[in-house]
Amino acid sequence: MDGKRRLDNNLLAFIWRYSAGQQLLLLLLTAASFPILYVSLEIPKFIINGVIQGHDFPRHVLGMEIGQTAFLWLLCLAFLACVLANGIIKMQLSIYRGIVGERLIRRLRFELIAHLLRFPLQRFHSVSQGEVVSMVTAEAEPLTGTMGDAFAQPLFQLGQMLTIIVFLFVQSPWLGLAGIALIPLQAYLIPVMQREVNRMHHQRVAYVRQLSEKIGESISGAGDLRINGGAPRRLAEFGHLLGDLFFIRMDIFKRKFLIKFVNNFISQLTPFFFFAVGGYLVIIGQLSAGALIAAIAAARDIADPWRELLLYWNSAQEASSRYEHIVVQFSPPGMLPVALAQGRPAEIPHLDGPLRLDGVSITDAAGIVLLDQIELEIPSGAMVAIQSPDAAVRQALAEVISRSRPPAAGKVEIAGHDLAGLHQSVLAARIGVATSTPYIFRSSIAANIQMPLRVAPNGAEGDGANPPPVAVLEAERAGNDFEPLDRDWLDFGASGLDDEKAIRDWWLKIIETMGTSNFLLDRALDCYLEPDRHAGLAEQVIELRAAVAGSLKAAELAERVRRFDENVFNPGLSVGENLLFAVRRRPSSGGLPEFGSVFVQVVEQLDIAGPLIDFSADLTSALVRAFGEVGPRHPLLRRLTHIGPDSFERLRAIDTRRASGRAFDAADRAILLALPFAITADDLGSAFPASLEAALMEARQKHGAMLRAVAGDAFQPIESGAFNHNLTLLDNLLSGTLTGAQIDQRRVRGIAQEALIESGLAGEFMLLIGETDTGLAGANLSPVARERIGFARAVIRRPDVLILDHALASQSPAEREAMRTKLRALLPASTMIFLEPDFPQREAFDLVIEIRGGRIVGSSARLQPLPAQKLSSITADLQSKFDALSAVQEFRGLKRGQIELLAYASRWISVREDEYLFRAGDETDGAYVAVSGTAELRWPGAGPELEPIDTITPGRLIGDLSVVLDEDRIIDMVAVSDFTGLRIGKSELLDIIESDITVALLLLRTVGRHLHGVAEERAEMNAGEGGTAAMMAPRPRGETLQ
Repeated sequence: MDGKRRLDNNLLAFIWRYSAGQQLLLLLLTAASFPILYVSLEIPKFIINGVIQGHDFPRHVLGMEIGQTAFLWLLCLAFLACVLANGIIKMQLSIYRGIVGERLIRRLRFELIAHLLRFPLQRFHSVSQGEVVSMVTAEAEPLTGTMGDAFAQPLFQLGQMLTIIVFLFVQSPWLGLAGIALIPLQAYLIPVMQREVNRMHHQRVAYVRQLSEKIGESISGAGDLRINGGAPRRLAEFGHLLGDLFFIRMDIFKRKFLIKFVNNFISQLTPFFFFAVGGYLVIIGQLSAGALIAAIAAARDIADPWRELLLYWNSAQEASSRYEHIVVQFSPPGMLPVALAQGRPAEIPHLDGPLRLDGVSITDAAGIVLLDQIELEIPSGAMVAIQSPDAAVRQALAEVISRSRPPAAGKVEIAGHDLAGLHQSVLAARIGVATSTPYIFRSSIAANIQMPLRVAPNGAEGDGANPPPVAVLEAERAGNDFEPLDRDWLDFGASGLDDEKAIRDWWLKIIETMGTSNFLLDRALDCYLEPDRHAGLAEQVIELRAAVAGSLKAAELAERVRRFDENVFNPGLSVGENLLFAVRRRPSSGGLPEFGSVFVQVVEQLDIAGPLIDFSADLTSALVRAFGEVGPRHPLLRRLTHIGPDSFERLRAIDTRRASGRAFDAADRAILLALPFAITADDLGSAFPASLEAALMEARQKHGAMLRAVAGDAFQPIESGAFNHNLTLLDNLLSGTLTGAQIDQRRVRGIAQEALIESGLAGEFMLLIGETDTGLAGANLSPVARERIGFARAVIRRPDVLILDHALASQSPAEREAMRTKLRALLPASTMIFLEPDFPQREAFDLVIEIRGGRIVGSSARLQPLPAQKLSSITADLQSKFDALSAVQEFRGLKRGQIELLAYASRWISVREDEYLFRAGDETDGAYVAVSGTAELRWPGAGPELEPIDTITPGRLIGDLSVVLDEDRIIDMVAVSDFTGLRIGKSELLDIIESDITVALLLLRTVGRHLHGVAEERAEMNAGEGGTAAMMAPRPRGETLQ
């Protein structure tokens, strides 16, 4: 980039600096049009005087004898040629002016964005995002016309005027004077009146910015406005703002059309003088009629360039004022110098020396001192803890060390380099900063994490796809960066990583440091492989199937996999997928699948159509019953089905019509036939009717191949020995779907993970997470995921200085302690600065500093599924769950719709006598409701001869506290008779708690009763001799505490 680039303070200076050659070319083309214009004015006069009224014919022209009629046609054709040539020149001038204007506005916007990226961070606290976006886009847009017209337009219009005026004076000095008599009046009066209009336009723009800011603020805080009753006041504020805008616009209209009236009136006075003066001159014989007619025509032509000149003057004044205002807004004090931001230095030095803060002071926008004369030296490679309860202080310190905020006083040095004089590329390569709330850009996770390494294309010329030459040329003309985006942008130099494999290996080490390897590998099991990018991985997965199957058999878990069999119904697939023995292709829209009319007509002709529609009607009633009150956007509906809000409302309407006794029409039948393709038996938590399964298998054998052919690309057939890209990695590894208790499913997933680790593929699959689309500002990711991305982004550059401001805050203290130990091993030579509100354990740090008041104040569960319950109706099964949950004391305060929702989320479980539902140390998989039978809660390892902690009888809710606390089980739960219950999954229960305050409140009361009960029992124990130890110790059954 050209380091001399800048935003001139004056619009015309900016235009001339960056388009002088183009403007000169425009001026030459403009000047070339004037002789043609003059000839086009002379020809009409000659036609009237010399041809129509002439008598000397025939005439000799270029040695040719031409009669009167032929001469007339010749001059008319000449006039037409002049008009055509003048029009073409005008057209080309307009096109070229437009191109020049677009180049300049492109340059201006690029410069504004470049300035924006050099803003001091505190500037963004005083200007809203909406204002900045508006200035770069909407407010800069009107400058385009003025930039292209800056010099050529006034010259063109002025030249046309002068040509016409010269023509008038040639005909008669009096006509010339009549033509220009009122121009001085207009030249003075119109700009003066327009200046006030321009001033009001600026007022209007300021109010529009305020309106944009308040609209954006209201969108971001819509929930708080509603909850806190702020909507009336906010609407009143909008009313006042819109009122101010109305009155300004009204004044603008009044003045604008007054100017138009005055200008038009003065312009119409000119014909008055022509008719009066010109007619008099013709009467007295001093002017011919042809000359007068030509003069009147020319006088009409003079109005257009004069009007255009006035318009240019007005728009130029407004544009110049607009430009100057934008430049002021984009040139705040404290900006990073352009020499330190643009380009890239030849050398990126390491910052592996001591870090010194010399008298550093920082204040916030309100003038409050955050850092006051901080004197601090941190040895190279030290591990430093800086403690401050004030988040603003910690943020300020992190920003000043990374030069994101310049100090108000003092300076920062690293390895002898003054931070203020280092190029930004050096800081970006050598200093990493991670916070608990990083910003995530809309792209993939990998692109966000690798951002510090994507600093320049490193491919040689010709590598990758090069942009078209015309695009490169236009970018150079507009002063834009236009590096090819399709080349490899990974920088292997500054980071010390040799190639892309080294970067991937380093990323995996960072994942291990964060302690998320198991999490990512487990999540990878639920990912999909893309055929165009993961063909090699897919082949390796197929090769692993035999090993996984052998491990499952050895662990007696083979029956937990429902293998894909062309002759067997698979509850893990939807009804429609079972019918076709094929999987619906991704990506799906999130609603009911829409098939062509041909496919629907074919299915309707089959015997299976009747059972499918009856099944869908029953399922629709169950869904409407469960989600009718909470609405179709409830997270549980999105989690358990592929039915979107719009599809749910269509199903609700069908159910309403069905309840009123109306028959299904063709559209209803099409929707009901689509529903079975969107939901599985596993989604419902109950088996489908046996008759439906048998009918589906019979229809598959008869019509499966035909239906797959009719469906076309909407489904991918399930083929043994082939990888199905519309099934998850786990489904492909197992060649089937999972069933059974959560504990057994976790064991199966563990075996799959071990197979990937042993094959050396674990890293490849963990990094599949990098292809995930983040959404705008990381909207597709959880806060924890965004936090981890920010951490990895800071570490992946292998920084010399790493600043962690409350990073990975979601982790437990023990996890964070382990992270620091691993991080030290990962970056043994880096200086690490940890900023936290408190450090309970300080032994691992080389230096501990406490800052208060801106100054340093101190340094130094076994479950079995319910045997296949072939309920004849899904609604009946939902009713059974509803009845069981209604008997639970904790749920008696809930509305019917809320219990319906819990029933939909629950799953039947059944264990035999002496079997465990869960053991101490098991991961919490949900809460349990006893329906029949009895179970006991026992201390870990306690046998039946010891007194149980509690006896669980029908109607009891167990395990809800572990779900809320997100802790593993600490006691055992064992059935003492055949036991049947309901399990509400952990994720489903948390979804309901987070979206329904009533459920959350009831569970909070339950937790309170738990704690109150423990407190009372402990008080009783303390009153005796045994104390707490006696209360906690297992004791023989029947023995009581004295």
